[in-house]
This record gives sequence, structure tokens and C-alpha cells, in this order.
Amino acid sequence: MIEIYTNAAMLARTIKMRMPVLEQATRDEFDDLCNISVAYMRSIAPVHTGRLRNSISVRKQSFIQGTNHIQLRAVVGPDELVHYWMHPEQGTQPSPGAYIKALDRRVKQGIHPGTPAQRYIERTESRVQSMLPITASKMVSNKTRVWRTTKSPKAQRG
Repeated sequence: MIEIYTNAAMLARTIKMRMPVLEQATRDEFDDLCNISVAYMRSIAPVHTGRLRNSISVRKQSFIQGTNHIQLRAVVGPDELVHYWMHPEQGTQPSPGAYIKALDRRVKQGIHPGTPAQRYIERTESRVQSMLPITASKMVSNKTRVWRTTKSPKAQRG
């Protein structure tokens, strides 16, 4: 049989004392996750000229709410100045007119076959979602020492 024992008051004091450490660990893990997201998205983004891939970055914003609560938010993706970012993500439908590479322009004759969706943003989102439990676990176990294990009074006596 196992007896689990904790001192709630001591745990609350420990958490309160360690709050700055916990916040910094959260920020560090958040930054790591953002950098991993950018690197992964760049690695799978389609490349023609490199402009789309090179525009992928993270734009961070943090919102502090309450005394012991911080919410971090980041937007990872291509720069909005790269106006065609959604075409590789969503794909395009066939359309009249064909692009002639030698002329570097579209002509009225022919049909552009469309392009298949690359889903580089969707795939990055899925990858990041799968990493969240690992990141949270790593943050709590490696960067912070909030949870103390204490022996029960019976175990200490015996």
C-alpha cells in the first residue's frame, strides 16, 4: 500500500516563492517552442525564390493578466508582405491563361493547371500541438522545482 502525503500550506508557499522562476522557465520554453516552430515551418515551406521561406518568423506579444498569471502569445508564419503565402498553403484551382517561364509572365492562351496544397502552416500547427505536452512536462521537471515530495509523518517515524 502507498500513502501519499503533502503539506498544502508548504506547497502554496513554495509555489509563491518560485513564481518568478516558473515564469522565466515558461518564457524560456515558450521561446524554444517558437524557434522550433519557425525552423520547422521554414524547412517544409515550398521554395521557388526563397522569399516565402525567408519571410517566416515569429512575432511575439505577451499579455499579463492578474498578479500570478501570465499569458504568452506568438504568431508564427510568413510576413504579410509576402501576399501569396496562402496559395502554397491552400493550393490554387485551374484557371485560364498559362504562365510562360521564359517570358516570366502569364498569357491568355492555355490553362494553368493549378497547384496542389502544400499545407506547410497546417503541418507546423499539428507538429507544435504534438509537442505541447512534452514542452510542459519538460518545463515542470527540468526548469522548475516546485513540487516537493515529503514523507508522511508515519513514514518519518517508522
